[in-house]
Amino acid sequence: MERGQLSSHEFYELVRDKSGLQVDYQTFSELYADIFTPIEPLIAQQQLLAAAGWPTYLLSNCSALHIDDCRRRHAFMGGFTGLCLSYEVRSFKPDPEIYAAAEQLAGCSGPDLVFIDDKEENAAAAAARGWRAIHHTSVPDTLRQLQELGLPVVDGR
Repeated sequence: MERGQLSSHEFYELVRDKSGLQVDYQTFSELYADIFTPIEPLIAQQQLLAAAGWPTYLLSNCSALHIDDCRRRHAFMGGFTGLCLSYEVRSFKPDPEIYAAAEQLAGCSGPDLVFIDDKEENAAAAAARGWRAIHHTSVPDTLRQLQELGLPVVDGR
């Protein structure tokens, strides 16, 4: 589903049929999609960059269920310049195709892009394309690395 090969309803029906799950689609969607925990200092960081005129994008391995749920629950989702979503581009980090789709969306490549990801292999794949990649392990470390790149940074406490 996160690669765009199944629709949300097809996925629900497959899970229901294989597992014997007896919940309606709406309940399933809410339970399945509620997996994100906002990191407030990084949301504030994205908002600071956007307010300063920096375009910001979300590059995510996700399904329509996840994004629809995030849009409902989290106002910050409306603050990105654009979204590059695995289920729409039919590619999954760390596959090169999803990074190429993000470059096309952003209209730039290489060192013009700063990428943050909590999975080391995803950051490494971005770095291999020449992006300035940050492997997120902690808020203070990520903010420090952004500052070292010359970007304005929020107080991460």
